[in-house]
Amino acid sequence: MKRKRIVAVYGTLKTGYGNHYYLNDSEVRYLGEAVSESRFALGHYGFPAVSPDERGGNILVELYAVPERVLRNLDRLEGYPQFYDRKIFWFKSKLGRIPAMLYFFHDYRNATGFTWELPERGIFSWTRNGWIPVNLPALA
Repeated sequence: MKRKRIVAVYGTLKTGYGNHYYLNDSEVRYLGEAVSESRFALGHYGFPAVSPDERGGNILVELYAVPERVLRNLDRLEGYPQFYDRKIFWFKSKLGRIPAMLYFFHDYRNATGFTWELPERGIFSWTRNGWIPVNLPALA
């Protein structure tokens, strides 16, 4: 059996968005929505970005189990490691606490051209209209 990695996506890779086709693969398994335990600065520049910051908000993501070859394609798309970095963060889902890889900026202050916000608390989801607050008490 091939090893799979769990990836958390929050932007253009989500269902219904332009890069979701990267996850349309017979070996990719959708695991459901989850909320980050870590908090993030929320950014956008025509596409979303996040950067760890305890003054920020939690993010709503979709979780996918992906084989290594799909992960390599995601790395290319996300410009890893030159543009985005990735590491494992913890997420809360209906399946329990799940560790998953997330693409992010180490320091949003160096991400020129992006608009950043630091919502004090709450859960946020990326939409075509930017980051919006969502109310998900079951996952929070």
